[in-house]
Formats: sequence, C-alpha cells, structure tokens
Amino acid sequence: MAAVVELRPYQARGIDFLYDRGRAALYDEPGLGKTMQSLLAMRELVPDQPILVVATGDAIGVWRDEIDFWLDEVDPKIVYAGTKASRLPLDDVYSGRHNGIVITNYARLATTLSYQLPWGGVIFDESQMLRN
Repeated sequence: MAAVVELRPYQARGIDFLYDRGRAALYDEPGLGKTMQSLLAMRELVPDQPILVVATGDAIGVWRDEIDFWLDEVDPKIVYAGTKASRLPLDDVYSGRHNGIVITNYARLATTLSYQLPWGGVIFDESQMLRN
C-alpha cells in the first residue's frame, strides 16, 4: 500500500502543475519533494503504461526508495544501470508485459532508448545532463 502522507500545499500544486501540462519541469530547491511530485503526477497521467526514469548514477537508489515509498504497488521496478552484472533485465518491458517503472542512468540512456520501447512517460532527473 502506498504511503499515507499529507502533502504540503506547494507539493499538491506541483503535482497539479505537472498533471495539467503533461510536459513540464520542476525547478524547486533540493529537498522539497520533486521526486515524489514527478512520480505521483506521472502515475496519474499514464497509470497503465511503463515509465522511464533517467537519473544520475548516485540518485538511482533515491529513486528506487521513493518509488517503494510512494508507489509500492508498482511492479516491476527495474534498474537498468550500473555494471552489467548488477543490471536487471528488461525482458518484461521488451515483451510488452511491463507497466512498472524502469530506472536508468544517463550513461545507459542511448542504449535504453535504442530499443524503442513504448514508454508512457519519461522523467529526467537533473535534466541539465541532457546537454551532454
């Protein structure tokens, strides 16, 4: 069961902002809940479709923890980053059986996108990394 936590007013406005636009960016200060806001808005926008989260390598664990806290019913949660031995396979995504969340890093982004999977949505954490 997902967390039962009362959102702060600015967090609820952030979720509404993302949901109403479908495509948007949050530039709040660190620690204000951008990860949670992004996840909750995306699950409302595309509830039965896979979501790709692209994050820096050191933030992948944070994303996994936040998904477990806010969206614990989402399964599978696949991490497609790190060393080859530590990466979980994307077989469920490839077969179309997946409506969970895949977390990858910027180093694996080109490879992940090359499979042309039917993503319902994409979240870019630290989007300034896209310039590279």
